[in-house]
Amino acid sequence: MLDLLHFNFFVKNTYSLFVHSFSFFKFIAIILIFNFLIFVLFFSAGEHAFTYFSWEFISHVLSFIFEFIIFNFALVCLIYSENSGFFLSLSGLMILISGDFFFNYSFLSQTNFLLPYGELLWYLGLILIFFGILNIKINRNYKIKFWFSQANSIKNKLAFWSFGTSISSFLLFFLAAYFSGIEKNLLPVLPLFVMFYSIVVVIFSIYMGKRFEAPFKKLASNVKDLMINNKIAVDNNFSTQEFIFLQDFIINTFKEKNEKDLAKQELLNLATQAAHDIRSPLAAINTVVLDITSVPEKYQFIIRNAVNRINDIANNLLSGSKIMSNIERINDYKERFSEPIYLILESIVSEKRYEHYQSGININLKYAKDSYNSFAKLNASIFKRVLSNLINNSVEAINIKGQNKGQIEISLSNTDEYVQIIVRDNGCGIPTNVIPYITKQGYSYNKQNGAGLGLAFTKQCLEQIKGSLEIASEESKGTTVIIQLLKSEPPAWFCKNIDIATSSIVVILDDDHSIHEIWKERLKFIPELKIIHCFKRIDFLNLKINTAESCLYLVDYRIMDSASGLDIINECGISENCILVTSNFENLDIRKECTKLNIKILPKFFVPHVRITQANYNKINTVVFIDDDKMMRDTWSIAASCTGNLIDTYNSVEQFLDKSDYYNKQTVIYVDSDLDKEIRGEFLAKKIFDKGFTEIYLATGFPKEKIGKFDWIKEVVGKEPPFNVKDVR
Repeated sequence: MLDLLHFNFFVKNTYSLFVHSFSFFKFIAIILIFNFLIFVLFFSAGEHAFTYFSWEFISHVLSFIFEFIIFNFALVCLIYSENSGFFLSLSGLMILISGDFFFNYSFLSQTNFLLPYGELLWYLGLILIFFGILNIKINRNYKIKFWFSQANSIKNKLAFWSFGTSISSFLLFFLAAYFSGIEKNLLPVLPLFVMFYSIVVVIFSIYMGKRFEAPFKKLASNVKDLMINNKIAVDNNFSTQEFIFLQDFIINTFKEKNEKDLAKQELLNLATQAAHDIRSPLAAINTVVLDITSVPEKYQFIIRNAVNRINDIANNLLSGSKIMSNIERINDYKERFSEPIYLILESIVSEKRYEHYQSGININLKYAKDSYNSFAKLNASIFKRVLSNLINNSVEAINIKGQNKGQIEISLSNTDEYVQIIVRDNGCGIPTNVIPYITKQGYSYNKQNGAGLGLAFTKQCLEQIKGSLEIASEESKGTTVIIQLLKSEPPAWFCKNIDIATSSIVVILDDDHSIHEIWKERLKFIPELKIIHCFKRIDFLNLKINTAESCLYLVDYRIMDSASGLDIINECGISENCILVTSNFENLDIRKECTKLNIKILPKFFVPHVRITQANYNKINTVVFIDDDKMMRDTWSIAASCTGNLIDTYNSVEQFLDKSDYYNKQTVIYVDSDLDKEIRGEFLAKKIFDKGFTEIYLATGFPKEKIGKFDWIKEVVGKEPPFNVKDVR
């Protein structure tokens, strides 16, 4: 007999199936009809087939009802079963319950002629359950959710409704038999027939459903293959005319889609390449425009306007290509990075100039000289929306005022803690009593179809990044919006300055001649500098530079008809002395790869503005001490000062490596052993050794024998400064 564990198993694993797979009420109606039929037939024959009533009789009747409920659950699970092992187990369970029904009937009717059949069904049911469990174990299908097919499949619906229709039709037959003149003692046998008939109908219905479902599954599989452009795997073997028509229609539709996608991709490539090609000469023009004081003022205005228009077109092309190629994959609005605010402003202002070019509104960007290196931690995609909303508000305010010469000025400046952005317009303004409400969600002023979401969204976004929003306005004169963003450190990938030694070599790889001219202009203040210009990948790979010489590589990311700049850098193994110069700095994959390889990125628009210094290389007689303990660094610095020695201290090996080109290769370097929580100083010192330094000492308070021997460590010493302070005293 089945126990409560079996019942709980089927309840838990079919409940969601009943509720979500099909109409719950339709299922209940059919099952109630089925149960009513069985119970009526069973109990109606009681007076003819059963000889006495007792507590044992009642217990067998209740057992029958309980097992029949389990039979119902097993029947529905069988309809929706997908796993072969589960299918065999359910079939065995239902046959086993049928055999148990024989035992119950034999006891209630006090007859023995059905007992052998009951035993036979018991054994058959147990065998099927055993093989079902064995099949599940062999195939390791232990997850119950994979035992059921999808909720609304053709196979399941056909099996369920075939079963329901068959049982409903038999109801009429049994009712007719009940009211006819047949012997009533034969009626208890009819439920056995119904149970076996149910099993047979469901099994054949499932088989028939699979046959009907097969072509649809084949179509679905073909669509998936076409979606990934796997045309070889497409199965065109259909025998039904309707499916042949559907297959041809699907293939032709995907063919047209692929042709459109190909045309769109070609347009995308053209736009991206055009944006890239425009960027380089534009950077050259921007460099020249910085100093055009000798040009008459009226021509200066024309030149700057023309530059702004070219700038706008380039940004609009690049912005469109980014949207199409989805390279700005910041879908999670909570993901924030340290971003260059100047470049974000430059991009959005260019976009708005282009958008409102024919409106007669001048949109200008002003910035302080120190604002190029302004960074704030934010989501660039969201912040561009914020700025776009503010500029759109200014445009609308100017249009409402009906002013012919509208002015919108966006300025960027720095304070000690904040990056400050001011958006100022000469539009219609806002009444003083309205200002406190305009940042509240749902409040809109002077907009016919306004939803009151723009400024509320802006305020919310700024508060999330610990920024602030202030609004000052005067009716008929204009509005000023002040945004303050908390400053952040430049990201690891950003090149904020370039230090170049007088006697070093600079290699420039870019397929655009104008970029080479910009670098010539920027580097001309170091006349002793040797500059090598490469326009193709092959020219760059054929370079023969003495490894002992100090060399800086400035590599473009996009090289015409070649691998990317990063691929070339990896191929040549020059990541330590390389800067990637690119307009694709917003690409997260490029940022991650450069951070991983310790390569700095210089946005192309920063080329005219990046700080370039002539480094004092080859420091002589200077001791280097690397320790993360400030007190120890101060102690060594004081000892060196007292003894007249030169010393430079750093808190990490990475910090020293950034300045390592300043030092002679024979510089004496002391590295603290307990420098990093994860990697000890003796292992980090290997990076210094790889740069060509040989006088490396390990400073530690541990005994020498506990440190071990390393080829790159000259000697293990204590933490005391190597300067004899006592002699000075």
